[in-house]
Amino acid sequence: MVRQLHEAARGYVPAHTEFRFHPYPPRVGEIDSHGDLGPWNTVYRNGLPVAFIDWDAAGPIDPLLDLAAAAWAFVPLAPPEQLREAGFSPVPDVPARLRLFVDAYGLGDRHTILPALHRCKLLAVERINYHPINIAGAADALEHHARELRWLHAAAPAIGRAL
Repeated sequence: MVRQLHEAARGYVPAHTEFRFHPYPPRVGEIDSHGDLGPWNTVYRNGLPVAFIDWDAAGPIDPLLDLAAAAWAFVPLAPPEQLREAGFSPVPDVPARLRLFVDAYGLGDRHTILPALHRCKLLAVERINYHPINIAGAADALEHHARELRWLHAAAPAIGRAL
């Protein structure tokens, strides 16, 4: 469905270009997309995704970065201890799942996803500025993203080999 969303968004020109998390209009190559793709914003019918809901974070984004952000949520990408805490037993083969995810999307060069995974986390850090949270909440969010980036840095060689 992510690929379908991106294809539908290509060529769309919004009537207004003010977005909640984006202080700029779409740049060349960007599309307007959901901004928070994940299982929590997906409607399922008979176990299959049929729609995305909750578009309050929509805005312009590079499709590859949007795919990377979706991969963090749908694969999901996380350290094994975090996956266990989330109820995964056994812990899935994250690199293999990521490869399957990008193949299902139809990404031409799988290896382009790895730097995009890093970049989309950095964009998530920038978005903290737009959330109505207190200083402690912002610090927690920064620590969360830092843990994910450290994990990704350590896991990158294995992920790269799997791609």
